[in-house]
Formats: sequence, C-alpha cells, structure tokens
Amino acid sequence: MKKYTTLLFSLVFFWTTQQVFAEKKGSKIGYEGFSGGMMLHVGYGQGNAYDVENGLGGVIAHEQMRGLSYGIGGTAKIHLGKHLRIGGEGYVSNLGYKKNDSFSSVGWGGLLVDCVWQLGKLAPFIGVTIGGGSVKNVTMQGEHGNDFIAEESVLFRKYPFMAIRPCVGLEYAITSKMRLLFSVDYLLNATSWQKDYVHGPKFFFGFIFYRLKESDK
Repeated sequence: MKKYTTLLFSLVFFWTTQQVFAEKKGSKIGYEGFSGGMMLHVGYGQGNAYDVENGLGGVIAHEQMRGLSYGIGGTAKIHLGKHLRIGGEGYVSNLGYKKNDSFSSVGWGGLLVDCVWQLGKLAPFIGVTIGGGSVKNVTMQGEHGNDFIAEESVLFRKYPFMAIRPCVGLEYAITSKMRLLFSVDYLLNATSWQKDYVHGPKFFFGFIFYRLKESDK
C-alpha cells in the first residue's frame, strides 16, 4: 500500500507543480480573489483485518472495519492568476461498523494547492493537500447501557498521521459568485498506516462562494 501511496502522490504532485510553472511562465501571478465553502461527503471505507486481545494475550474477536463513510468539512482558497489556487481545508469522516455502536473517525486538514481551468460555466480542477490527521477507533465487544457504568469489553485507539489528499473535481457556476462543486479524493496515510486505518474513495458535493476581481466590477 505504501508503494501505491507514494506513486499516486508523486503523480498528482508532479502534475500540479508543472501547472504552477506553466502559470508562472504564461501569465503574471497575482491576487485575483478568493473562494470557499462547506461540503458534505460520502464514500466507502475499509481497513485491514486485525485481532482484538484480552489482557492475557488471548484473541477474543476478529475485526475488519468496512462500510459507508460520511462527513463534513470546508475549504478556503486564494486565487493567484488564472489557474493557480492556494489555501487550506479540513474535514471529519465517520464510519460505523458491525454492532454495538462501534465506530471509526478520521479528522484531517492542511495546506492545499490546486489548478483549475475555466471552460464556460464548467471548471475542472486537480490538486493535492498536505497536512495532518488523527484516527479514533472505538470497538465495542458487547452490548452497552446508556448509563454511567464503565464497560469492560471496549477497545479504544487514537493516533496521528501525516495526511496527503490528492483529488480531482468539477465546479459549475450557478452565478458569478456561487458554484456547485463535485469532487473525489483518496486520503493517504503517509506515516502511520495501521490495520485499523480506514481508507477508500470519497465523493464530495457542496456550494462554493466566489469573490473574484472580475465579478466585482
């Protein structure tokens, strides 16, 4: 998996870097405005199989997280020239699995760079985000009561990782100041890939608000 992670990131990073240099050579890079908004996402997530052990080292369950992931987040970008955009973004994605309300949650955010091409009302883009994330995994091995009594059969894990997020998408201009956005990504864990790390494609949709120099005239 690490091999494919490195390859995918390298391809997106190389493409984006080439477009940045092309922008620099072809036209003047300067502030053209900003955009930002909120997005929802859904996708399919899956981790690797792992064993749950008791305090004596005995295996009490075999687990593998998989299923529908969903969440929310947002982005803000500064437009530099016709194609280059730089900004930041952050999201939280959740996945419930099996029974007893077990769940996994992944939160991440970072610095993004992307390139966009305006084709009438459509604007395809490709980019990459580099930042950090945190995984939280709570596995309930038995039924639990909604009370103040501590449960014994609970596995709790939390760990950070370096997040790399290549993505491609498409914006549709509803007006000069509002766009509908669709995109797909694959969040990569670059430093702490563990068995309970949930990975898979996610599909984003939401509204982006624009404030560009041209639209202000």
